Amino acid sequence: MTIIDRYFEQTRSPGVELIRHFFAGLLQPESAGSDGSFVTWMVQILAVLVAASWYIPVQLYKRYSDLHAAGNAVAFQVAYVSDTFFALVTMGILISLVTVLEWQALFPSRKDQLILTPLPLTRLQLFGAKLAALLLFVTLFIAAITVFASLALPAMASGPLEPRSYSIRVAAMLTGTLGLSYFVFLALLAIQGLLLAILPLRWFESISFTVQVGLLVLLLCSFPLLPYFPAKRFVLLHPHWIDLFPPAWFLGLSGWVAGTRGPWVVSMAERALEAFSVAILLAATAYLVSYLQYNRYASETPRHDRESKLSLHSLFARCFRLPQSRATAGFILSVLSRGRQQKLVFLLIFGIGVALVLESSVYASMHPERIQVRGAPAGFETSIVSLPLTLSFFAMIGMRRVFRLPSELAANWIFRFTEEPELRRSQLDTVFWTFVFWGGL
Repeated sequence: MTIIDRYFEQTRSPGVELIRHFFAGLLQPESAGSDGSFVTWMVQILAVLVAASWYIPVQLYKRYSDLHAAGNAVAFQVAYVSDTFFALVTMGILISLVTVLEWQALFPSRKDQLILTPLPLTRLQLFGAKLAALLLFVTLFIAAITVFASLALPAMASGPLEPRSYSIRVAAMLTGTLGLSYFVFLALLAIQGLLLAILPLRWFESISFTVQVGLLVLLLCSFPLLPYFPAKRFVLLHPHWIDLFPPAWFLGLSGWVAGTRGPWVVSMAERALEAFSVAILLAATAYLVSYLQYNRYASETPRHDRESKLSLHSLFARCFRLPQSRATAGFILSVLSRGRQQKLVFLLIFGIGVALVLESSVYASMHPERIQVRGAPAGFETSIVSLPLTLSFFAMIGMRRVFRLPSELAANWIFRFTEEPELRRSQLDTVFWTFVFWGGL
C-alpha cells in the first residue's frame, strides 16, 4: 500500500466511501460476477463512443468543403442545422439507452436499505451519495458522447459561408447536446421515481421491469432506423408535430445561443428551458418522495407469485423421465423466469434481433429493386421469410449468454456437494434440451 493509499484510507469520509461504493455498483452489477469483465465491457463502450463522436463528424468534411465551394449559403445552413438535429437525436437515444440499462440503480434499492441502514449513516448521506454517484456515472457517458462531437462538427463546417466564430458554434452545440442529454436522463429518472412513489413494493418490481424492457426494445429498434431519419426534411418543412419532439426544443436552444432569433427558434428555446426546469423539479421531487418513504422498504416485501401446477414450466419438466431431470428443468426455468438480470440480458440480445428485422423490413420497403435475387419476391415478403430464423438465432445467443450468468454465485457449493456423478449425463442432457427448446421456441 502506497503513502497516498494510506492517506486516503485514513482521511476518506463516509460520504466519499459511499459514493465510491455506489459508483462501483453502477460499473459492476451483481450479475456480472467478480472477474471484472463487466468493467472491461463498460470501458470498451466508452472508448467506442469517444471514437465515434469524433469519427462521424469528420466524415462530413468532404460534404462541407463542396458546399463552401458551391457558394450556396442557404444550402450550407440547411445542411449544418440538419446535421446538428441528427446529432441531437442520436445522442438522446444513446443517453436514454444508458439510463434504461441502469434503471434498477437509479434509486437506493431495498437491499441498500436492509444492509446500509444498520450502519452509522444518516439517510441524507445515503441518498446524497447515491445521487452523486449516479450523476458522476451519467456525466462520464454524456462527456464521452457530446464533447468531441461538439468540437468536431463546428470545426468540419468552418469556411467562407460560416460567418459565426468557432467558439460561438461550439458553445451553441454544447448547450444543445448537454441540455438534451441531461433532460433525457432527468425525465427517465422522474418516471422511475413516479413508479416508486405510487406503486406498492409488491407491484413495483414487475411493473418497473416491464417499463424498462419496453423502453429498451423501443430504443434498440430506433438505432437501425437512424440512417432513415429525415432531418433535412424536418428542418425545411417544420411540421407541427415536430414541436413536440424534445430534440427539436434543444435544436432551437442551440440556434438561439448561436445568434439566430427567428420565431421558431425562440419558441423552441423557451420550451427547452421550461422542459429542462420541469425535469429537474420532477426528478428532485421523486428523490424527495423516495427519501421520505425509504423506511417502506423494510415493512413491505416484494410480490412472489406461487407457480401453478399446470404452468408451462411444470408441463415442460414432465417431459423428462427421471425425477432429477425434472428437477433440473424446473430449476433452470425458475431461474430464467424470476431472475431480473437474466431476463434483461436475454431481452436485450433478442431486442437487437428485432431491431435488425425492423431495419431490413424498412430497407426492403424503401428499396425493393435492390433485393431482387433470381426473381425472388421483394419487400416485406423477404423479411417475413427470414424473420423466424433471425429471431431464433438471436434467441439462441441470448440463452447462451444467460446460461453464463450465475443466479447466486456464492451458492454453487451446495450443487457441488450434492452432485451425483452417475446422474451428471442426464442432467446435462436436460440442460441441452431446455436450451434448444426455449431458445428455438
